[in-house]
Amino acid sequence: MHGSYEVGVEGRILISRVTGPWNLEAVEAYSEEVNRKIKQLIGQPWGVLAIVSGEPIHTPESMQEMTDTIRFHRSLGRCATALIFVDVEGVHFMKTMLAPMYIDSKEPYYFADDEASARSWLIEQLPKTTVA
Repeated sequence: MHGSYEVGVEGRILISRVTGPWNLEAVEAYSEEVNRKIKQLIGQPWGVLAIVSGEPIHTPESMQEMTDTIRFHRSLGRCATALIFVDVEGVHFMKTMLAPMYIDSKEPYYFADDEASARSWLIEQLPKTTVA
């Protein structure tokens, strides 16, 4: 497995600290952990704050798995993702590489410069009503 992660929940936000590069096994393990954490969020709109470090590079298989995971989570109330890059070289390239996952899964996303602006944007995206 390549890549590591820490996942937690604060209010209606899933906090995801991830370090790449990632392969399929890492994304599958990450998805299983996230699925355990989001049980408390299902039934209400929720968002993801992703704090990305290392080399945020995916294999083609891990990219597809991550896109499928985002689509599945959207059916469970996920409504947006804000991303921050910490100690990442080639940030522009990484943004270009990661954006298709969110575009393909129809997930609103925001690349932030700092955690405060990421959280602010994310909270604005959360509808005030519950998911049916």
